[in-house]
Amino acid sequence: MSKLFVFSLPMIVASFAIISGCSGITEEEAFETIEETVENAFYTESPDPNEELELFQLYISDQFEVVEDSPSNLIFRDDDQMFILFYNTFEAEDSDLFYLSAKANDDFSLLETFEDEERFGYLKVADKEDSYELQVGIGGVKITTQTTLGDLEENAADMMEMINSIVFLH
Repeated sequence: MSKLFVFSLPMIVASFAIISGCSGITEEEAFETIEETVENAFYTESPDPNEELELFQLYISDQFEVVEDSPSNLIFRDDDQMFILFYNTFEAEDSDLFYLSAKANDDFSLLETFEDEERFGYLKVADKEDSYELQVGIGGVKITTQTTLGDLEENAADMMEMINSIVFLH
């Protein structure tokens, strides 16, 4: 084996480890970032709805495709990632029903709430074996998906943007 190869291999491995470590995000960093992102999205005015369903209108960005609209839920996807929007028309925007259910389950790594004069919102992240269950809600509406640590922030921001935009028709 040449001396150059013996010397180069450890350097390559060390460089890879440094690059991997710098580009990765820890769970703690991801949770801090997602909490701030969702809170900002909660307090930000949403885009106007661009999708009308039987009971409500909402804004759905272009990367999402509605798969199924049924009583009490809406299923949509972004490529292979599925999202389920649950809604309870009997619950007001300031309802904490879904939040209390998430809290009672006691299966979460992160659970945060956001409030203003008219609305109650929350963020829940639960660590599953090889993914994270992400749940974002306001009042009687919540969206749930399975995601990766690296996609938590983007998914949560999209989900809060959608929920913020909902206008019930009846």
